[in-house]
Amino acid sequence: MGLEEDYQKLLENDAVIQLDNSIRHIENAGVSIITKNLHQGIGKLKWLIREESLAPTDSGWRAFGTQDSEEYIQDSSNLMLVDFNNMANLDTMIFAVYHMPVGTKLEYHHGEEGKYFLDINTNKRLAWQSYSKENE
Repeated sequence: MGLEEDYQKLLENDAVIQLDNSIRHIENAGVSIITKNLHQGIGKLKWLIREESLAPTDSGWRAFGTQDSEEYIQDSSNLMLVDFNNMANLDTMIFAVYHMPVGTKLEYHHGEEGKYFLDINTNKRLAWQSYSKENE
């Protein structure tokens, strides 16, 4: 069974999808688009979206932060290309969602309940298999 099939099976059965927290590098992952704010540490990760790839080396992943307004995002000079593995330095949970399909929209949460993504399309929570403060 492939990763997309595994994900679909999880969607059907679990209220909280447990992400594999052992992944730390993905070979030939391609590039992602992130905002300069995120790259410079201005604000924190808020949205992770997967779109259709624009080029063979494009992973399709886009990352936006808490300080990124719609106007800011619309100005292409505020966006930059980074290797997917470098984008995942924002939070290593990003590695675990790499294989999610085009159309994925994730909202990042980090607080007293731990850290997790909320899948906007399914309203499912995606969390580490074993969350601890050490994973921060």
